[in-house]
Amino acid sequence: MASGSLVFEEAGLKQKNLDFFGVDDALLDGWVEIRCGDPSAIWYAYATVIDNVTGDSVYRAAITQQSSIP
Repeated sequence: MASGSLVFEEAGLKQKNLDFFGVDDALLDGWVEIRCGDPSAIWYAYATVIDNVTGDSVYRAAITQQSSIP
């Protein structure tokens, strides 16, 4: 549906909503693919999803593409 880039000039955390990439925040189904252009970088990816009942942020661990295939 969309793509975009986040550039890190230094180590740190960046948080963006789906609308940053041109996707409606109300997206009900889909996935996000995250890639790092520096093979020597140590990095960790995760997402949060807002629970529509409680309004709480729910942690979603990143998984490799291979582990998501049944």
